[in-house]
Amino acid sequence: MASEITHRASSRIPTPRSTPPDDAPTAPIRIPTPPSTPHDDAPTTPIRIPRTPYQLPEKPAARRAAAVRVRTCLRLLVVPLAIGAVQAPWWSKVLVQWPQPGALGALFAVPLLAGLVGWRSLRAIPRGPQIHDRQLDMILCLCLTALAVELLRLTDEHGPASVYGAGFLVSATSAIVTAGWGTRALSQLRGSLAVLVLAWQWPWEALIQAVSGHAAQIADVLAPGTLNPLAGGGVLLPVCVGLLGGIAWATRRTGLLKRVAAVIAGLAGGVLVSGAQWVITGWAATRSASAVDAWTSGAVNLWTLLAMFPLVLGIAATRGLIGGTKAARTPNAPGATLQAVCRLTAAVPRARFATSVVVTLAVGLFVLTAHALPSPMLGVPS
Repeated sequence: MASEITHRASSRIPTPRSTPPDDAPTAPIRIPTPPSTPHDDAPTTPIRIPRTPYQLPEKPAARRAAAVRVRTCLRLLVVPLAIGAVQAPWWSKVLVQWPQPGALGALFAVPLLAGLVGWRSLRAIPRGPQIHDRQLDMILCLCLTALAVELLRLTDEHGPASVYGAGFLVSATSAIVTAGWGTRALSQLRGSLAVLVLAWQWPWEALIQAVSGHAAQIADVLAPGTLNPLAGGGVLLPVCVGLLGGIAWATRRTGLLKRVAAVIAGLAGGVLVSGAQWVITGWAATRSASAVDAWTSGAVNLWTLLAMFPLVLGIAATRGLIGGTKAARTPNAPGATLQAVCRLTAAVPRARFATSVVVTLAVGLFVLTAHALPSPMLGVPS
């Protein structure tokens, strides 16, 4: 009885008609495609692209920012030009007074060495936070300008080769740098300002007077003819240049021993160049009359200086451009010179005002210097 009831209940459960058995064949299901969508096998037609070049949309904001950066960099160049204009009357007056074949002509390497040391100093990354106070810059610039004017008055009384003349160069340069680049840049350029102090003539006169007698005796022994007195003392010209270069190099070194070694190396290089110059000239003097004239007049000293100094300057500049700092050696990093320009740009947010102050300082100090130290080279009769 129970089995019969179970059979009847199971026969009443409906079986879904849409579910085929497992072994029954199934037909593929077609998904309707919208009329607007082409099929994969539909033919395609080539699209012709015009040959006119595609121009990217201009970015006025980026172009204006680039123009501002270019103008700022050009304004930064006003500072070295102003320094050169202010120092031009001083150096032209000294050039008229100093004998060219003498060893004192080596001091004309001072502004070039100071510029090289300053360029190398600005490329170095300064220590401490980037703090700039333009009010402090202007106050310090005013004080340095007043000091420069007073030192210029004393220079007019005691001569440009006095210690007051060297002080005027340092104070005027410091005032222009402070107004144009800021106090932080002035701190970086302290080595360059120390090199400018070497323009003071008295220590060099004492040094040359102490050793020129022995140098003239050596030159007389090597010379085939009678030497001009200036030519005999002019043998010290490469030595003085080497000593100047060693002192300038010492300003870029840290530590007493390294600085002393730099001065000794520069002095040794000057002695080597001077000895090689006289040996080569003595060998050429036995075969050429013009070499004898250059020997006895001392012109060979100037030619040696003009040949060696640009060579050394070019080597030093090339090493700096290749990457003498750690920042320049970092992959995918801008050069140290570009970093220095960026730091100076950040230090002078109001470049137009700074440029106006620098130009005013340069014009005023140039007029005062030209009248206090008149020179025929500048068209100002003495």
